[in-house]
Amino acid sequence: MHPNVLAQWFAICRSVDLKRSPRAAQLFGRPLVLFRTEEGVHALLDRCPHRHVALSDGRMLGNRLQCRYHGWEFEGSGACAQVPGSVAEPPRCAVPAFGCREQDGIVWVTPEGGAETGPPSLAFEGIEGMKQIWSDFTVEGTLFDAIENFLDPMHTHTVHAGLIRSEKKRSPVRIQIACEEDAVSATYLGEGASSGAIQQLFGLDIVRSLGRFRLPSIVEMEYWNERFLRCRIVLLFTPTEEAEIRVTAGIYGRHALAPLILPILKPMLRLAMRQDREVLSWKYAHESKYFGKANYVHTELDLLGPHILHWFRHGKIAGEDREIEVLL
Repeated sequence: MHPNVLAQWFAICRSVDLKRSPRAAQLFGRPLVLFRTEEGVHALLDRCPHRHVALSDGRMLGNRLQCRYHGWEFEGSGACAQVPGSVAEPPRCAVPAFGCREQDGIVWVTPEGGAETGPPSLAFEGIEGMKQIWSDFTVEGTLFDAIENFLDPMHTHTVHAGLIRSEKKRSPVRIQIACEEDAVSATYLGEGASSGAIQQLFGLDIVRSLGRFRLPSIVEMEYWNERFLRCRIVLLFTPTEEAEIRVTAGIYGRHALAPLILPILKPMLRLAMRQDREVLSWKYAHESKYFGKANYVHTELDLLGPHILHWFRHGKIAGEDREIEVLL
């Protein structure tokens, strides 16, 4: 993983999920404790320096985090502020602190600096009046594989056969690939509603769709009809430990029959998610057991994968804008 990647902000949890009690989390294999004070949100290494007890098992005393074992108290900065029973000054030991901010309803943490730039913005126009569905889940595999999978249309005919696309109903689609400094996107022109059941049932008016990767690990998918944005999906990928990725997923949708559609759509989306999780799991198990580090073969059908892989290995988006035609 390139150092530029580690200097970015990663989504740890939704703001509504960080309440008064401390919350345990992980980022790149490091255990973290998240907590709130009057000053805002904080992230410390989840380890009391006294006896290495998990601070996430502690409690809040005003604006201080108290260790469950001997009651040592820590400020949001990680500094030790109080040792119960001692008449001496608190020891000059501090729990390592990480950059932590709250923005767009998400708690963000940066593992290696990055505090000057601030987290990426999730704000976008056109969400007023949209229904929202949020969920969290984990997938097994590498960060690259997890992200590319959700932006890759070519596996949908087999892994999600009939649900997202159908092999027997392929048709020519023009795709525009656009590279920016902090993002790479694929815009699908001419496909309309995809051949799978989900869009055939709920999205027949779709005329244009887009898949976008944004630094450091954000996936956005948009579906437009002739007049407005019909649906937008946001996926925030956070590497918690080796081969485990936590995904915070938000779906924004606009439909006149939403109360009737959602009870049918939700199980279909859960099925698609389960299919992705299964394929990523057995893919990673086979690769890691026999082949080690990935050395992939790319073709023009790997629309965004090479750009994303270049980011993780070299710390920047690389490539030129292009337009291709595929059968989807």
